[in-house]
Amino acid sequence: MLKEIDRMREALASYIEATYHLSNASVVDLRRQLLTEDGIAQVPYIESTPTYVGERKFSSLALSPKVRELLTTLASKEAGRVLFNPPYEHQAQALELAMADDAGGTGIVVTTGTGSGKTESFLLPIMARLADEALQRPNHFANRAVRALLLYPMNALVAVTFDIPLPTLSRTPPNTDKAIRGRRQLISTGHPLSIG
Repeated sequence: MLKEIDRMREALASYIEATYHLSNASVVDLRRQLLTEDGIAQVPYIESTPTYVGERKFSSLALSPKVRELLTTLASKEAGRVLFNPPYEHQAQALELAMADDAGGTGIVVTTGTGSGKTESFLLPIMARLADEALQRPNHFANRAVRALLLYPMNALVAVTFDIPLPTLSRTPPNTDKAIRGRRQLISTGHPLSIG
C-alpha cells in the first residue's frame, strides 16, 4: 500500500510540475522538495468502519409466510438477486417491527453508519407491506392509489434510493399516515447519526 501512496504522490507532483511550468531552476528544485517531502500529500489516515452483519435470512424472519417467500425469491439467483439475503440485522429488525400485527402507528428510527443500508431499512418494509396488501386483499390492491409517500430532505438521498435495484415502488402500502405519527422504535448499531 505504501508503494501505491508513493506512486500517487509522484503522479500528483508530476501533474503540478507539468501544468505550472517554472523557468527558474532553484524555484523548480524548491517546488520539487515541497511536493515530495509531505508538503502537498501526506500518508492517508485510515478510518475503520464496523462490519455490518446479516445472520437471519428472510425465510427465518417473523413475517407472514408469503412475504418471506417473496423476499426470498427476490434475493434468489433466478430473480437476479434484487435483494441481499440475509439482510443486515437492523434491516431485519425494521422489517419485523413494521410488519408486526400491532405495528399500526409505529414509527421506526434507524441510526447506523454510512453505507450500512439505512435506505433499505425503510424500503424493505414498504415492499413487504405492498406484498402483504396485494396477497391478503387483491381486490383492494387492484385499485390505483397512493399507498406510500417518500419525502427526502436532500436530492442526494433521492439519487441513492433510485440507485438501489429494488422492484417498482409505484404502488405502496396502505395507512401511510400512521407511519408519520404514533409510537417509535429505535434500532441502532451503535453509530448514531440522528434521531428524528
